[in-house]
Amino acid sequence: MPTTNKNLQQQDRATRSLLLVDDDEIELAVMADRLGAAGFDVAIAQSGAEAKQMMSTGAYPVVITDYRMPVMDGLQFVEQMRESPDSSSYFIMRSIRAEEADRDLGFRHGVDDYVSKQSTDVELVSRIETGFSTVAMRKSLLLSRAARRQTVLSGSVQDGDAWNSAATRLHAEILRARRYQRPLTVLMLHIERALVQPDQTPMAPDQMQCLLSTLGSTIRHGVDWVAPLDSVCGLARVLMVCPETSRIQANVIRGRVGNVLLDLGVTDEFAQAMPECSVGVASLDVWPESIAINAATLVASAEQHVERLLQVEAA
Repeated sequence: MPTTNKNLQQQDRATRSLLLVDDDEIELAVMADRLGAAGFDVAIAQSGAEAKQMMSTGAYPVVITDYRMPVMDGLQFVEQMRESPDSSSYFIMRSIRAEEADRDLGFRHGVDDYVSKQSTDVELVSRIETGFSTVAMRKSLLLSRAARRQTVLSGSVQDGDAWNSAATRLHAEILRARRYQRPLTVLMLHIERALVQPDQTPMAPDQMQCLLSTLGSTIRHGVDWVAPLDSVCGLARVLMVCPETSRIQANVIRGRVGNVLLDLGVTDEFAQAMPECSVGVASLDVWPESIAINAATLVASAEQHVERLLQVEAA
């Protein structure tokens, strides 16, 4: 069926849909009016529970939620939505509270952006546009990652290609973080002898898939990402990238990685060989113009700080 102007308008309208969540009826009506006039297709919800229900049946690339709401506040709403494997929305939190500690708390609960209710319409619209652009980029990268992972696991991609793919994506994360002055963290995982044969045989595809799936349980769906780099000479290297994650938050993630790796010992893939794992972390909380940062230097920095995470002898 040929694409008509009406089809294009409907597609554009769908990509401009956002959900506004606030328990204050007046604030909700005013904001819906303002954002509708700015060209967005606005849906409204008066509670976190109502918003969850609406998101289970409709697609809202961008969600703007109030911080303080009764029964389920904005933090709880976002955190619960992030637990859903299908949640790829960009969450913007609006609040009268604009302290640094409040923003950090929001980011730790999965919020993508945090704006004051005193912000101008121009600033809010700019943040929303960034949200739509980010969602589109995430979808594209997720499709690319899925295709790339399949070829990596099937053994049809060389290590150099795996690095080039990861470096291209990390470069995009660095540009975005620098542009919006957001923190960025990378973790380099070294999975050693117990999983990779000392005769230089690469990690088996089912082991790599199990490892990636396990690491995937520690990250924010649609935000953080994991990429296998290589598996040779008794060592497998895996890159974990966490956008908008500060140095303090990185330590929490490092601890989570250690906890989930402990569970690998009871899986069929690793029943006889518990991984010996080292992790290096590199975090950038500020982006001074005088320092040039690229994917290679950031990963190299993480590798320079690799330390043993755990070591469990096989039974």
